[in-house]
Amino acid sequence: MKIAFFSYPFGYAEPPKIGSLAIIPYQLGLRLAAANNEVLFYGSKVPHSPELEYSEDGITYRGIPDFFP
Repeated sequence: MKIAFFSYPFGYAEPPKIGSLAIIPYQLGLRLAAANNEVLFYGSKVPHSPELEYSEDGITYRGIPDFFP
């Protein structure tokens, strides 16, 4: 099964370090990935990182870049 989580606009597409708004979906994602589900996490692109997508701990993180002029 494919399952996607979406971050708040101020949240980045990376494993969380602090904050319950990010840690709860992250922990759910870890458990779902361990049960052989495809887990995607969408959020803002991490600043100063050239990557828009990477995987860690069975979760695929996809950054959405800012296109403001």
